[in-house]
Amino acid sequence: MSHQTYNQLWDSSDRQLQDLAIAEADTTQFPDKKDKQGQFEYYALLYLKYIQIFRNLASSYDQLVHPQKRRVLKTLVDGAMGRVLELKHVLVEMECSDYHFFDELLADLKLTPDDIELQVPLYFRRENEAQLRAREKILDSVDASKVDPRHKAEATKPPLMAREDAIRYIQAHERARQGRIRAKFQQDIRMRAMRDKRAKKMVKMDEVVAARILQKYIRGWLARRKIIAQLKKEDLLIGMTQPPPLDDDKNPIIEMENTTYDRHAKQEENEQRYQAALNNIRSKVWHTEGPDMKENMSDEIREWFNACREQTGTYPEFPDAETGGSKAVFDPPPPPPVEEGADEEAGDGKKDKKKKGKGSGKKDKKKGKDKKKGKGDDEEDEGPTGPAPSQFLPVLKDASQVYHKNWRGYAPDAENVEQRHDANIIKEQKRVEVENELRFQVDELMREELKNMKAENEKAKKGKGKGKGKGKGKGKGKGKGKGKGKGKDKDLTADRTPESLFEELAKNQIAKKIPELTIQELVGQYSFLGVSQQQLKQEAEPSMADVRRVLTLYGVMPLASQAVHELQSHHVKSMLMLGHKGVGKKTIAAAIAHDLGANFFDLTPQNTHGKYPGKKLDGVEGMLHITFKMAKLYQPSVIFIGNAASVHIKKAKEFDSTRMKKELPKLIKKLAPGDRVIVIGAEDEPYDGDMKTMASVYQKMIRIPLPDYGTRMMLWQTILKREGVNTIPANFDLSSLTKITDGYTAGDITKCVREILTPRRLQAQSTKPITTAEMIPSLAKIVPVSPAQENELKEWMKKTALGKARANLLAPPDEDDGGDKKKKKGKGKKKK
Repeated sequence: MSHQTYNQLWDSSDRQLQDLAIAEADTTQFPDKKDKQGQFEYYALLYLKYIQIFRNLASSYDQLVHPQKRRVLKTLVDGAMGRVLELKHVLVEMECSDYHFFDELLADLKLTPDDIELQVPLYFRRENEAQLRAREKILDSVDASKVDPRHKAEATKPPLMAREDAIRYIQAHERARQGRIRAKFQQDIRMRAMRDKRAKKMVKMDEVVAARILQKYIRGWLARRKIIAQLKKEDLLIGMTQPPPLDDDKNPIIEMENTTYDRHAKQEENEQRYQAALNNIRSKVWHTEGPDMKENMSDEIREWFNACREQTGTYPEFPDAETGGSKAVFDPPPPPPVEEGADEEAGDGKKDKKKKGKGSGKKDKKKGKDKKKGKGDDEEDEGPTGPAPSQFLPVLKDASQVYHKNWRGYAPDAENVEQRHDANIIKEQKRVEVENELRFQVDELMREELKNMKAENEKAKKGKGKGKGKGKGKGKGKGKGKGKGKGKDKDLTADRTPESLFEELAKNQIAKKIPELTIQELVGQYSFLGVSQQQLKQEAEPSMADVRRVLTLYGVMPLASQAVHELQSHHVKSMLMLGHKGVGKKTIAAAIAHDLGANFFDLTPQNTHGKYPGKKLDGVEGMLHITFKMAKLYQPSVIFIGNAASVHIKKAKEFDSTRMKKELPKLIKKLAPGDRVIVIGAEDEPYDGDMKTMASVYQKMIRIPLPDYGTRMMLWQTILKREGVNTIPANFDLSSLTKITDGYTAGDITKCVREILTPRRLQAQSTKPITTAEMIPSLAKIVPVSPAQENELKEWMKKTALGKARANLLAPPDEDDGGDKKKKKGKGKKKK
């Protein structure tokens, strides 16, 4: 795609942002407080719109090669991403659920689920490539292990066979070989006898009859070939069969990937040119325009000195550097905005303050009492309230203004085929930087000059009148003492280098490598029954597509940008994934780390058992200290804790899995905005864990459901192709397999396929395609998850904080209209 295509995509996204900004500013369109469904649809619509805008802006940022445009566009991408996260948390607070269903909205907007799919942009990982290579070298040097949930275990060698058994097997195979040769010899004799018999009976055929017979068979063969080709085209058209693989030269997907990589290389080249131009243009401005700037600023400040001397008779006080120096005099900051409700035509501000001070307190108290007394009447009078405040709308507004000022409709950019930097814009920016640096130097010189001018003025005054006594100078403030602030946490490893600490974690198999695995590979289909189930007052079951979206929002997007992480109000520092064995919890954690380009630290109790057995630095305190220190230093980072509930049980069973129980909550609380670190736990059976301590560690508890019918269908197709079956036979009954594997997890299906598709079976795939019947014996060995086990996990989820809030939200209202009033009266009596 050309540069113009991505410029147009950027421009259309900017127009949509402006439309949304106008819509959000219009508070009259916001639904009434009581209209919960209307409020949900309002925020859900904004959420879907911002997801589309984010996708368009992210693809433009990933492919544009102009270095200056990409900086403005990056701010827009961060703003849109932050706004999506804000709206997600608003929806969670409204519905008390991490999963939301937008079937009706998608139908109204004429969108498909793919249009709102949150694909992780490639630049998240690409921008951390240099850091990752440095970490990979350390991990390779110590031969660190790799987190690969999909790793296929090597086939174990069969035990040695006894000599007598080996002889027996050889004899059996030799007899079978001789029998096959003898049968083949007898078959050849029979065939020869039959040919001789037919030759004796054969009568010479007429040429016309022979030609007709040949034509008959040839025409039949041609007709059958034509029908088969038509049937294949029809199957291909309706999607029943896969198209044949194309050559690399003709494959449009490979061509698109090559173009993408070429554009990434062009980005790096233009970025290097831009960085070189920044230094060159700054040096040029400093040497050519700097002396004139310095002289003009000095003259301007002297004129200010003289003007003040003429008007007041004394020289002014020079502003401090902290307040901006001379810039605060010649370029003062704008006045603060007028508060809402202030009278612009008020004459004397002091009088108004006095008046407000006298009567406002009583009025406010009365208002407060009125609000407390009756909620029903006041709520009806208030009417619709505005939408929740946003931290990212100002960011989007400022970036949009820069775009309109510099790049929208920029004429010279049309001729910039190579999309290189604009020297004029750099020159304007560097001129401001040089002016600020020179102003600092000029201010220092002018302070000295002002000091000398004041001294000469004082001497002149003393010469005129010597009667005035000398004033005592300002004494040194003895009262000011250096207060002992709150000391920072003591660094137990301040004497060691980060490289040595990271190497220590790698040697102890805590810092690990990550496989080439993306969160988009989490196979799952969109759930189209969510809204229908909710309308029937049933709890809607999320699909793997919903899980993928939620984990992207909680685990990937907040950590992808430093600016977004610092600005957002809701920080997801930790989350716990709950689901039966084989649903893909560890795969998800590894995929999140890969998509982010993050470091991966494994604190699973089984992995840390026997490591750091001592006290302080040689114990669990030192292990957690080093892990979190490296995670913050080499951010973004993912800290994984498998079997998370075993950390929070009362008494450890097999080994001391509870030793992290006290230190872990403290370290997670110390994660501040800007620390792009997330703790991800995984648990199959959380029933023995203490709910309170688990809630103190994990902010979010997300259940990974069993795959539904559509997801299992996709799993069978994906796993078969991944294990070596490039073309699934037409007679392979996927629908039946999907139906009978209800309750099976992705891990169970993978285990079944790997057991059948041995290397020898794959070699025979071309002559003997795989059949559905081959899968049945392997599936019969696996015990699926029963509905009772799934319901048990669902009931446990209802005991969490979000689960309880969801239950209260869905609880039916009291039938008696006066129920609320009675409760309120009861509360009042207790207070009395």
